[in-house]
Amino acid sequence: MKRVVLIGGGVNGGDFSPDLEKEIVSLVNKETVHALYIPFASEDEKGAYERFRKLYEEKLNCKTDVIYSEEMNSTSAEKKIASADLVYLGGGSTLKLSEACRQNGLDFLLRQASKRSQMFVGFSAGANYLCDSGLSYEGEKGFIQVEGLGLVSGSCCTHFNYEDRADAFNKMVSLNEEGIGITDHCAVSFVDGQIAVLKDRKEAKAYKVLRRGEEIVQDEL
Repeated sequence: MKRVVLIGGGVNGGDFSPDLEKEIVSLVNKETVHALYIPFASEDEKGAYERFRKLYEEKLNCKTDVIYSEEMNSTSAEKKIASADLVYLGGGSTLKLSEACRQNGLDFLLRQASKRSQMFVGFSAGANYLCDSGLSYEGEKGFIQVEGLGLVSGSCCTHFNYEDRADAFNKMVSLNEEGIGITDHCAVSFVDGQIAVLKDRKEAKAYKVLRRGEEIVQDEL
């Protein structure tokens, strides 16, 4: 049974929301959670892991580790994934994350791990990647659809509280399958067959976005 959490965004969009992250860690239901951070979406930014480590170790009482791209040529990445209770894909570029995982074989290792009872968490770009596809902003290219890992069916749009992203996602859904839009300060969990919305602000929301007749509708989850 899959165990996946999609986070739409945090404080100011890209910063962790401690209360939301605490609720997510509690879903693992283990006294000391071993959390593994994957910063491929931010091109192995060292500061991204340090911010994650500071929150998860000092505030949430977890043990943490990280996989950088250079480790993919050894067996250490596979061992780290196998020993983790929670695998966390950080934010950045969905396109860069997807390309890196495909090129270095992490996509295969993550699919293998998804058959076990580990929790997979995606923040922003990481959330997009855990679905069949996600909406990614890529500078001059604008908003594009990027292929994901497929642990959650349908497409995903994070930071859905931004009008330009929501509009682009509505157009994407009109041409493709249904999807899910998640605002900042909100997450959607798919755990043991149950879907739940987690949030740390009243105005935070998640929507099922789909085509109904000639219209694109947003049904709040």
